Amino acid sequence: MVVAAEFLRRGVADELMRGLIQGARNEGASAMLLEVREANGPARGLYRKHGFRESGRRRMYYNAPSEDAILYTLVLDR
Repeated sequence: MVVAAEFLRRGVADELMRGLIQGARNEGASAMLLEVREANGPARGLYRKHGFRESGRRRMYYNAPSEDAILYTLVLDR
């Protein structure tokens, strides 16, 4: 998920995440998984706010610059 720079800090990502989670629930998903650059603090905060929990790490997953990916999981209620 990416939000254009001119729309940052306006709640757009929050609304998109709510919609994604609700859509997954509506489709009967049991969990959502994602990865994010370790240095992407704003995204990591958004994911935690929506109940995602850190579930792993992929060492040196990203290039330019080289960086770990942090894995997150959200278990969905049925």
